[in-house]
Amino acid sequence: MKKLLSIFFVSMFVFVGCAQKTSTVSTTSIEKQPAVSDTIAGGNVVTISDFAFVPAVINVVVGDTVTWKHDDVAAHDVVSTGLFKSPFFEKGGSFSFKFENAGTYEYYCSIHPAMKGTVVVE
Repeated sequence: MKKLLSIFFVSMFVFVGCAQKTSTVSTTSIEKQPAVSDTIAGGNVVTISDFAFVPAVINVVVGDTVTWKHDDVAAHDVVSTGLFKSPFFEKGGSFSFKFENAGTYEYYCSIHPAMKGTVVVE
């Protein structure tokens, strides 16, 4: 019981700390900053689950939109440095970004930097 209480309090401390985290983003380095959406745009979906992006690599074509669908217990965001940064969002929310240029784009969660993924645009 004592271990469960300790885990609960540590989890709450982390959650509250993440919820209060603020960051400054330079608008000169980010082309777009789309809003979190409750709808899924298109069929290219990355699910956020168990502190991972699934699939970790997604292949799309130029002009496709990728949507990250949140299905996890903690808040997350999606960041591709210099390209986009989503707001923090919770379970049930989603974030979409339209890829206009070919290339390989790595992204991560700024709250949980071990969470990483890649979008390959051909």
